[in-house]
Amino acid sequence: VKARLQAQTQVGYLPENPPFYPHLTVQENLRFVSRLRDIPKALQAEKIALAASRCDLSEVLACYPSRLSRGYRQRLGFAMALVHEPAVLILDEPTTGLDPSQIQAMRELIRELKNHHTVVLSSHLLSEVEALCDRLIILHHGKMRAQGTPEALRAKARPTFLLHLRPEPEAKMSLAELIQHLQLLPGVVLSVENLENAHSAPSEQRLRCELAQSGDQARLVAPILAQGWSLLALMPAQERSLETVFLEVLAEAS
Repeated sequence: VKARLQAQTQVGYLPENPPFYPHLTVQENLRFVSRLRDIPKALQAEKIALAASRCDLSEVLACYPSRLSRGYRQRLGFAMALVHEPAVLILDEPTTGLDPSQIQAMRELIRELKNHHTVVLSSHLLSEVEALCDRLIILHHGKMRAQGTPEALRAKARPTFLLHLRPEPEAKMSLAELIQHLQLLPGVVLSVENLENAHSAPSEQRLRCELAQSGDQARLVAPILAQGWSLLALMPAQERSLETVFLEVLAEAS
């Protein structure tokens, strides 16, 4: 128990809905938390002023939380989690319900906090994770399914390629038949979709093909040519998003 209490003194926590007393002012809420955190009375004013300054609350210390915008209430939650200057700061969906300008302000605050604290961010918004986090852990049903930097996780994702095809007069298959044929090949994931392109000739087709692993694109060339189609281009698609990586990790875990 003693070790747990000591560990808690080094942790600050911001839940999705910050807890505060609406009948207390911003400053009074911070003073209450500083007392809960056993900050010496002689240091409380200094710690409160520092937390308020870091979270841009100095001008609203005398205001009641109910009079503040959602963004400022979120800043109050940050200050309450920071007032004892913890080593670890845990944030749960810190930008939920904020408008775009408030989200940008929160992101700037979190980036600044990363210079002084270990920040653990929990979020279902992968765009938020990608914008703020240096290392990711994907959890599913309480178990860790993947971890690493955003770049490393993308590198493990299934490679995707764009194919630019054109049927020759001796083509043995229609486009639909060719797609079905390619989906049966080893190493080719069942994810081939037709991509419209205004600059292609009517007979040309652009496809997106998802492969099991890098290097499998060589498997596509011979079957395409054997069926009387010309492969005009085979190139990597754009870098995969974290949303796609997340879905693939969950699919593998199921």
